[in-house]
Parts: sequence; structure tokens; C-alpha cells
Amino acid sequence: MRIILFTLILLFASCNKTKLINFDKVFIKVPKNWNKVDLKSIDSNNGYIKIDEKDTLFYEVGYYTSSLTEERSKRIVDISMKEIIDSTVDTSQIIFVSNYKNDLDYYYKQNAVFEKKGVYLIKYVFPRFAGNGITGIYIDSLSNTSLGNMKLTIRGNNLSKESQEIVMALFHQLEIRD
Repeated sequence: MRIILFTLILLFASCNKTKLINFDKVFIKVPKNWNKVDLKSIDSNNGYIKIDEKDTLFYEVGYYTSSLTEERSKRIVDISMKEIIDSTVDTSQIIFVSNYKNDLDYYYKQNAVFEKKGVYLIKYVFPRFAGNGITGIYIDSLSNTSLGNMKLTIRGNNLSKESQEIVMALFHQLEIRD
């Protein structure tokens, strides 16, 4: 399946049905029907890319951009404890489980992989299960100024499996130009 998807991406990338989208010094080749919309912001360049009727990517280039790190403050508790917990206790940070696994990553939505492209470290995030989590990239240091590091985040929430696979393949093909 991945070979077929990679072949399809190479085919559409080589034909005239693509365009280059620019995020500061990062360039990504996308299908022509994907539309980038810039939003007005005071301290960053942000907006979105409409993929189709259901799926959208959001982007931000700025000093305070999210690193797409999944919050790990949730507590894993056996389901039998749910009856004991007072109804006034906020349980939004508790994951109740009936069959506890020792590996805590089992209970979280995201995977993260890091790749070096030249001097840039790129963080790719994707859900453990398609359609349930964030698909995105984060680059920490596009440039350094007296204000700090200029960062880039591009992310989609709960993308379809097809969109997720295409987006991840496109992310791996991105170019960073100095």
C-alpha cells in the first residue's frame, strides 16, 4: 500500500497538477486544488490550507508556535476506582482502563518521529490510529533573532486516513531554502 501511495505522490508531483506553497523558508509541493488562506495576526504568520470538504491543515510561523507535544499529565487509573472517586473531582485528566498496560504510550494518541534535514530538526507527529489525533510537523529553529527562534507548525486534526497518508508523504518531501 505504501509503495502504491509513494508512486502516486511521485506521479502527481511530477505533473502540472501541483503548486508550491511557501511558509517562510519552507516549501511544500501540494495539489493545485489545495488552497492556502493567510489570516491576520500580530506576532506570527498563520492560516490554513483547505484539503477537501472534511480536512484542513492549520499553520503558524512565529516565536510562540506549538511544538505539537502531546500532554502527558493524564493519570492512568483502573476502572474499578471510578466508583470510588467523588463526583466533584475533575476526571478530565484521568484515563480509566480495565486492562492496564505497563507502557504508558499505549494510552496516548500521538507518535512522534524526528528527522534531520541539513541543519534543521523536523518533528513529524501522527496519530496512532488514523482519524484520531494530530498529523503535523514542527520545526524549532528556522531562524534565530534577538526575539528568539522562529518556528513552524503545520497540523491537521483528525484527518481521514487518505489525507493523513498524503500529508505525511508531502511533509517528507518538503524543502528548506536558506
